[in-house]
Order: sequence, then structure tokens, then C-alpha cells
Amino acid sequence: MTTLQRYLVRQLAAGIAASVLVLLLVSLGGVFADLVSEVARGRIPAPLLFSQLGLRIVVFLPLVLPLALFIGLILAIGRLYRDSEMAVLAALGQGPRQLLAPIAVVGLPVVVLVGLVSLWLGPLAERVARQSIDDAHRSFLVVGLDAGRFVGLPGGNGVVFVGELSPDGRQFRRLFVQRERDGRVDVVTAVEGEMFVAEGGRFLRLRDGFLVVSATWIIACVVTALPFMLAPPHLGFSDAVFEATSGLTTTGATMITGLEQLPRSVLFYRASLNYLGGMGIVILAVAILPMLRIGGMQLFRAESTGPQKDSKLTPRIADTAKALWAVYTVLVLVCAVAFWAAGMDLFDAISHAMTTVSTAGFANYDASFGHWDNPLIDGLAITFMLLGGLNFGLHWYAWRRATLGHYRADAEARLFLRIIVAATVVVTLAVWLGGRFEDPLLALRHALFQVVSNLTTSGFTTTGFADWPGLAPLLLVMLAFVGGCAGSTSGGMKVARVQMVVRQGFRELKQLVHPKGQFLVKVGGKRVSESVVIAVAGFCALYLLAFVAMTLLLVADGVDLVTAFSAVAACINNLGPGLGAVASNYQELGLFSTWVCSFAMVLGRLEVFTLLVLLTPQFWRD
Repeated sequence: MTTLQRYLVRQLAAGIAASVLVLLLVSLGGVFADLVSEVARGRIPAPLLFSQLGLRIVVFLPLVLPLALFIGLILAIGRLYRDSEMAVLAALGQGPRQLLAPIAVVGLPVVVLVGLVSLWLGPLAERVARQSIDDAHRSFLVVGLDAGRFVGLPGGNGVVFVGELSPDGRQFRRLFVQRERDGRVDVVTAVEGEMFVAEGGRFLRLRDGFLVVSATWIIACVVTALPFMLAPPHLGFSDAVFEATSGLTTTGATMITGLEQLPRSVLFYRASLNYLGGMGIVILAVAILPMLRIGGMQLFRAESTGPQKDSKLTPRIADTAKALWAVYTVLVLVCAVAFWAAGMDLFDAISHAMTTVSTAGFANYDASFGHWDNPLIDGLAITFMLLGGLNFGLHWYAWRRATLGHYRADAEARLFLRIIVAATVVVTLAVWLGGRFEDPLLALRHALFQVVSNLTTSGFTTTGFADWPGLAPLLLVMLAFVGGCAGSTSGGMKVARVQMVVRQGFRELKQLVHPKGQFLVKVGGKRVSESVVIAVAGFCALYLLAFVAMTLLLVADGVDLVTAFSAVAACINNLGPGLGAVASNYQELGLFSTWVCSFAMVLGRLEVFTLLVLLTPQFWRD
């Protein structure tokens, strides 16, 4: 083989290898999401998650390799033409036919590998995957076993209930098992006993849920960063992870300037991250966090939050996810049509609908909604940001029952709207009296847009608020700490938690005046248990402590106080724009500060406890 042919082989091999890597990473994200869903539904035990992931990738190879071969050839030949190397080859008498030998050298091993995987490795991986799951099920691993709750058996063919459970999960009292098998229903009861677990097996308990949820988000943020590195704007690894994390957590903070010059494929990819992240957040908030009992989220299983009962809108998490996907997608489609009718072109309408309903904040222009300066478009954005900031359980209920009365009956939604009205009045007066807008109606328009954007943690802007006079900038950043309603795509601590903490504070004041009195904390007219009140207070305390700690880290890294304060506030609350150097983008942050802000975004999105619990030594002890 000549030196020229070896060069061509290297070019082709590099293109194919890069294509295989990207396609496998993309497949890995989808397969991992499917496996996590199977784990949540009890079809696959948690200890088998990563082994099943590896086996599924082997099964995907017969599909990935031919596609990677085709894409790699196109990339390699395209590069030769782009760099004018084909002209040089033609001058040397090397036409397209002379490329057949290098193609054969690279392509034949790929063809052989595809045949090997298709005929032997693929079927073997499928058999091993099925066998490992069957073995785990035979060892009677119970998914989500928790004292005092009915949970499903692996495979979804029965339920199990234990009244009491020892800390190691082996001894139990008051057992009830119902299982359907071969057309008959078996029922087993026991006063007390010990659970048998096969060698190497264990239960998927609450702490496994923390690990699965955190790992899913972290891996997704890393994998989805690759397109920002491989395509314009060709970000570095740290900046790309920041951008992807911002997209998936619906923060809206960006490392990119000159958005108008980016290819539409990249802009649509950014909007897609917001769209997928927004729905993942809703399912996380409505179906997963209540089961993990994060920061009092078990409160939202009760009737006091409206239609949500027993942490689910429907009896199964999968059905809940489908219902929420339907509501979410319909809202996005309606928003896209509305934006298009109001004057946006079709691409901008679809992209901004995906980022508005998800209260995310990624825009196709550096000026955000100020690019259009259209009152009608601003009004539509306000409407759909409000819908994104409300509990999606309420939307589902409205769709299912064709009624709007429950919106008025929901205490959290009422307080949410009151906060918007009060904050809008204050900001309007601040910017009008401060001379930022001479027309009071114009001041009202921009103030209302920015209040709704910041309270729902969308992060869109019309004129930018960092240079507004008086207390307006700080108030707008602080609104993000309140955030939207529980079960929405918004970030922040959530209106319900803030409402409960305030009422707890007033209760303590009453208790000081009347030491022997008995005062209750109520939400929606119903009493909240002391355990939930304590959990919410602990969540708020840890949330603010994490905020202070990360602000100090940024200041220690040389960031000025205003920028550090607002950057961490915007990231942990999933707001996006801040003050100072991060008013429009985060390019001025150093490497360490960039990673701190990326961590803050995930920390805030996973409700603090889900991620911080992984850092405690007790979590990893048997």
C-alpha cells in the first residue's frame, strides 16, 4: 500500500470512527432513558442498569455501523473536496476510482464486524440481557419497597405491601403480596419474616432512586454537550457542558454570542434541549420527587394540590408521563401557531414555542424577544410562560374535565398570580419614576413581561433589566428564588414551599404571644403535617446555604460580588440572565466558576437533596 493510500485510509477511518462515536453516544442517551423508565416501572432491577446498557449497545451495533460507514465516507470525501485535496489527487492521476482500494480496506472490516454482531454477538447479548433480568426477578427483588406503601412487583404483575421494614430492608412485619400468574391470582400474607435476596442482589430502595435520577441528568448533560463542540460555535468542553446543562435544566444561561449567525440546526438543537428538559422536569416533579420525598414534595400527593392524588395523575408512572407529554405537546403546538400568526416566521415560532412553554429562555437572537419589539408577541409569551409556570396537573385536569374552576380553587395558583400583580406594580413604578420609560403603559408592558419571565424562571428579556433603575434589577433576580408552582417547568424553591415557610413563621409569632395555644399550618384550607413543615423548612435552609456557599466560591475565584451573587442566583434558580458581567452571557467566567455554575443548575433542578445526598458518607454505607 502506497503512502497516499495509507493517508486516505487514515482519513476514512477517522471519519468512520467519529461517526460511530457520535451515533453510539446518541443511542446511549436514548437507550439509557428507556432503561431508567424500565427501572422506574419495575421491569428491570436497578443493579442491572449499566450491564443492560452495555448489552443494549451491542444489539444496536448492526444498525449503527452501516450508518456510520456511510456518514464517515461522506465526511471524509467532503473533507477532501473542501481542502482541495481531490484536485491534488487528480493532478497526480488519482481519480475517484483510485479511492476504491482505501474504501475496501476500511469498509470490509466493518462489513465483517456487522455480520459477526448480527449473527452471533447481537443474539447472544439479547439472551444474556433477558437471562439476567429473569434471574433477578426470580430472586424476588421488589422495586421501591417502602414501609406503609403498596408498590409493584418486577414485571408489573402484582403488588406488595409491608407495614414495617428494618433499616437494612431484610426483616419485615405485616406482609401482603398479590401476584397474577398463569391466569390465577396468588395472595400471600405474613405477620413477620425475613426477605431472602439472592447472592449479589439488593432492593431498589429510595436511595437507589436518588442515584438513578442524578446519574440520568448528569450523563445527559455531558452527552448532549458534544454537538456544541463538533458544530458551530465549536465550544470547549467546559463551555459545551455548561450550554447543554443550561438547555436541559431549562436555565437559559448561555456561553454563545452572535446567535443570529449560528446555523438553524444548532438553534433548533438548543430549543430541543429546552423542550425535552422541560418535560423531564414536569415528570420529575409530578411523579418522581414525591416518591423520593424531596423537601416536602410528598405534600403534593395530597388533595390540597388539586387533581394530584397519591403522587400520580394516573395509576402508573408510565401513564402519568403519557398524559403530561400530551398536555405539554399540545401547549407547545398552540404556542407555535400563536407566535406564527403574530408575525414570527415558522422556524422562530416553533423554536420559541418550545422554549417558552418549558420556561427555559433559549432564544434565536441575542436581543431575545426584544428582536421583534411587538406587543402582541410579548403578550402571547407572557400567557404561555404563565401556563408553563402553573402546575401541569391543573392543565391535565382542565383538559380531562373541561373545566377551569380548579385553577381558582388552587391556593398555590392564586398566590402565584398575586405575586405577579404585586411585583408588576412595584417594578412598573420603579422604571417609570426612574425615567427608564417615559410612557407608563410602555413601562407596564415591559415590567409585566420581565416579572412573569423571572418569576417563572424563563429568563427571556425585551430590553434587558440589568440597567433598570432603583430596586427593579435586584427584585427581579430575587423573584426567581420564589419560582413557579410545584409540578411546573419553573425553577426556584416553588410558591407552595415559600407559602408554607411564611405561614410557619407567622405561626411561631402567634406561639410567642400565646405559648399554650395550638396553631396549625394550612395549605388550601387543609392542615399540613409537622413532618412536611420540617422537610420544607430544611429544604429552604439547605437551598439558601448552597446558594451562599457557591457565591463565596465564585468570589474566591475573582468574580465581583454583584456578578457572583446574580450568577449563582440565576443558575440555582434556573433563571438564566443575571446582573453585572452575566447580564447577557457567561463568557467572562473562568473555568472553575463555569463548573460551579453548571453544578448549581443541576443542583437547583434536582431540588438540592437529590444531588447532595450522594455526597454524604451515609448514602454509600451498606
